[in-house]
Amino acid sequence: MLYLIVGLGNPGKKYQLTRHNIGFMVVERLSEKWGVPLSKKQFSGVLGLGSMGEHRVGLLKPLTFMNLSGQAVASTAGYYNVEGAALAVVHDDVDLALGRLQVRQNGGHGGHRGLMSIAQQLGYADFIRFRVGINRPDPKMETADYVLSTFSEAEREAVWEVIESTCAAIETWIREGLTTAMNRYNSRPRTSDPENDPGPKT
Repeated sequence: MLYLIVGLGNPGKKYQLTRHNIGFMVVERLSEKWGVPLSKKQFSGVLGLGSMGEHRVGLLKPLTFMNLSGQAVASTAGYYNVEGAALAVVHDDVDLALGRLQVRQNGGHGGHRGLMSIAQQLGYADFIRFRVGINRPDPKMETADYVLSTFSEAEREAVWEVIESTCAAIETWIREGLTTAMNRYNSRPRTSDPENDPGPKT
């Protein structure tokens, strides 16, 4: 069985370090860790095929821009007979604080156009999601502009740490299963976050 890990983002140097491209960053890091070069161009994406230990893996970066990500994902998954349980999508999430990670299967798209495109093209939504937090934008800033902004210098360490933890979570999912990955890596709300503070106990 082939495990296909898709990182979402936009192609081109101008988007390399933007918040919307954290899925690309994770896949690029996996390429380095596993020695699986992203060198095969097909189905509107760039693909790497190789192994992680005893497991066959594929790494995919769609080159269609975010809104059309589903074209590359559906074509690649179809060609290599990858079903939802072996398909993981790594994407940015404005509903999670920077540094937080949530692993889940199925669910809605939450307004994320990349996820929306993938679900539409696949015809199902029960693929694995690795949701990587990028913080919420300032209320005065449009979300579309925010996700295309770059991480600040002060955020870079947290970005690197969450990329590493996402890679570890993906490896755990492949080796030990989804439930173990969820239990081990899903971030819990911090009580210091006002929006997550349940208030005083009575």
